[in-house]
Amino acid sequence: MKLNGKSIIWPVNLDSNKTIKQGRRIPKSTSIESPKLKELMTATKLLNLKFEVREDAARPNSWWEKTGYIIVEKDKAPKSIVMRQISKKIKTLRMKSNK
Repeated sequence: MKLNGKSIIWPVNLDSNKTIKQGRRIPKSTSIESPKLKELMTATKLLNLKFEVREDAARPNSWWEKTGYIIVEKDKAPKSIVMRQISKKIKTLRMKSNK
């Protein structure tokens, strides 16, 4: 689905447990383990990005997993950069919550 100026980001796109074929879109070094939709929402909000949430959606190739996704307005940054920013923010949030 094409959305001008917007990107769809699924939790699996940031998941270090997944392979590229399974849907991971960023390098393992910058990805995180088992991200949740709520974490994506929180990180996106803290990065001051405009977004919409689709909570009860499943990726076509894993239709049995209703993980949901977010639609982020990209502004001028490419999708890969936006995903890395979200992943980095989730990492820092997880570190803060473990302290």
